[in-house]
Amino acid sequence: MLPFILFYLKETKAKEGANIVLPLLLLTAFASIYETLGSLVLKWDTSYWFRIYDLLEFCAIFYFFFRLMGIQWKKWLYLFPLAYVIIYMGGLLLWQQFNELQVKALFSTILLLFICTSAFTWLHLRFKNIKEVLGIAPAILVFLAAIVLYYTSTYFLFLMSNELFTSAKKDFEKYWMLNVVATLLYRILLILGVWSIR
Repeated sequence: MLPFILFYLKETKAKEGANIVLPLLLLTAFASIYETLGSLVLKWDTSYWFRIYDLLEFCAIFYFFFRLMGIQWKKWLYLFPLAYVIIYMGGLLLWQQFNELQVKALFSTILLLFICTSAFTWLHLRFKNIKEVLGIAPAILVFLAAIVLYYTSTYFLFLMSNELFTSAKKDFEKYWMLNVVATLLYRILLILGVWSIR
């Protein structure tokens, strides 16, 4: 929630150029509130929330890369939402047959493919020309690092979480600490990204 609050405390001029990350900050803030109040305090069933969150998460990250990439890549970018919607609908249909962790692994795979493909394509295009590298806003690089680091570091945890949960139930919380640490680092980087907006 802190990255979103900090975003709104910045000057209006800075906010106009930084709207690229606003959906991600909004989602992070709302998720923090919902997961704290909904799951910990009110003990709501969070399975529906996590299915909705998966879709909103993809939309927020898609928006970030859609705005970040040049016009020539926008048609190519539409392939991923199409693939994601197909997989998402399939995941919802099969949700009752599989557990949440298996569905999360499915969604994480397409999301990670999208993030890595988009990030490396954008970086490759920018680093071809040194003048373009010097023109990159530091905040964009911090946001990009936050997204890539979080999703790459937690991917294998989400991919193997069902197996870990069923075979090593007692130790599952120890493995899940990777997600807690990655989430903390992710939010710290979002704060630093917002802080570095000029």
